[in-house]
Amino acid sequence: GASVESVGIIPPKDAYAYRSLLRSLLRSLSRSFVRFLARFFVRFFARFLVRFIDLPLQFAFPSGHTTTAFVFFALIALHWRRPAIQVFAAFCAIAVAVSRVYLMAHWVTDVMAGAVLGTVIALVVHSVSQRVQKKPLTQG
Repeated sequence: GASVESVGIIPPKDAYAYRSLLRSLLRSLSRSFVRFLARFFVRFFARFLVRFIDLPLQFAFPSGHTTTAFVFFALIALHWRRPAIQVFAAFCAIAVAVSRVYLMAHWVTDVMAGAVLGTVIALVVHSVSQRVQKKPLTQG
C-alpha cells in the first residue's frame, strides 16, 4: 500500500511527527468515546434498575452475606494452600462484599465489619481444627 511518505503529502522527516500526532488524536477520541458510552450505559442502567430494586429502610450490621462469604472462602484458602486457590477465594469473598454495597443493601462499614468478623471466625475455626486433628484419641 501507499504510505503517506510515498505519496508525497508529507515530507519523510515529518512523517514520524505526523504519525505521533495522529495516534494521539485517535487515542484521545477513543478515550472520549469510551467515557461517553460508559456514562450513557451507567445512567441508563441505573435508571432502569432503580425501578426494580427496593432500597431497604434500614441496614444490618455487620453484613451477614459478607461474613458468611469470608468464613467460607477464608477456610478454603487456609485448607488448600495453593496461591491460585487463595487468590480465587479472596476474589470471591471480596466480590460478595462489593456486591452488597453496590446493590445498596449495606453501608461500607457493615461490609468491612462482616469481612473482619468472617476472617476472625475462619482463623479460629481453622486453629481449633488443627489442634483437634493433632490430639490423639483418648481411650474410654
